[in-house]
Amino acid sequence: MWQYWQRLYIFQVYPHSFSADSGVKSLIVLDTLGVLFGWKYLDHAGHLGGMLFGIWFAKYGHELARRHRDAVVQMWHRLRTKP
Repeated sequence: MWQYWQRLYIFQVYPHSFSADSGVKSLIVLDTLGVLFGWKYLDHAGHLGGMLFGIWFAKYGHELARRHRDAVVQMWHRLRTKP
């Protein structure tokens, strides 16, 4: 799992390293601008939603999933055993 202080290096696009934190923030700004200005090159709303969900899941979702894991596994076993 990456940390906010890790460095990223993408030579073909940007020939300098930058922190993962600043990279994520830049992508959020780019996709927000794309949604607001209606840019059509990428699906900015989809990327923005996926990124925001990923950030939410990294902070809170894994605890929620861990709390409900047993109930989900039991439901899966009940569904799987029915003919």
